[in-house]
Amino acid sequence: MSSEKDDPPDPIALTTPDDFFRDSGLYAWRRVSEPSQFDALLKVRFGRIQIDMHCIWCERQSVFWSDKTTFNITNNDVWKDGYFVREFNCSREAAHAYRFYFAKFDDRIWKIGQWPAFETIANADIEPFRAVLDSCDYKELHRAGGLYSHGVGIGAFVCLRRIFERLVEQHRPAGLPDEDWRRLRMDERILAAKGELPRLLVENRALYGVLSKGIHELTEAECLQYFQVVRNGLMLILRQHLEAKKTRDAEAEFTKSLGAITQKTQSAKAAAPES
Repeated sequence: MSSEKDDPPDPIALTTPDDFFRDSGLYAWRRVSEPSQFDALLKVRFGRIQIDMHCIWCERQSVFWSDKTTFNITNNDVWKDGYFVREFNCSREAAHAYRFYFAKFDDRIWKIGQWPAFETIANADIEPFRAVLDSCDYKELHRAGGLYSHGVGIGAFVCLRRIFERLVEQHRPAGLPDEDWRRLRMDERILAAKGELPRLLVENRALYGVLSKGIHELTEAECLQYFQVVRNGLMLILRQHLEAKKTRDAEAEFTKSLGAITQKTQSAKAAAPES
């Protein structure tokens, strides 16, 4: 299923199932060649698993369960080659079910399919960010998840980097000449605009270096391996950006409402007859 050049530089051993079920795109794989990985493989194939995931029907985070039994399961059952499927049910509504399809051959286990699609699940949590992203960046964020789900790591990195760049550009300090701004490196731009940018972005500006390296130096497999960490970092930045916007909006609404009350009470006082 894979050529040697497509393999990650450090093959990932199967340890815990959460990231493999929830965060991996199609045709991601894990090594299962060591006896120490028996328990992890047993759990993936036959164990009872609990995973926190976004339920696309409940439209919120939920706990999903997959119930099987390891009773009477032999070593041969665990290590044998073949295909299998795991179904997870939402703890809020059991009819809300996700299915994950796997193939185990030789020393590898592959994720070969899922329903709903990875892109559908992964992008369900970006809806709140419409408030702080323009339509172009929102589409880029959606596209990044789609590319990753189809094994296009470098393309997914390109989308995330463009969002990062535009987020910084939108907070360019007023009064700074174009020529001076263009001359700054990205980390210098972030520091110049730190008063307006989300704190997490300023403190983790090295994220941009990872995104750039992914485009120019990393392999497709390396980009796929690092995508979730990078995307999660960007999502945390956007979440902080969103919370700051909510606070500003609440403050503006409070000021407006208080002003209306003040004006009304002053008008009433002025209109009252003198005693």
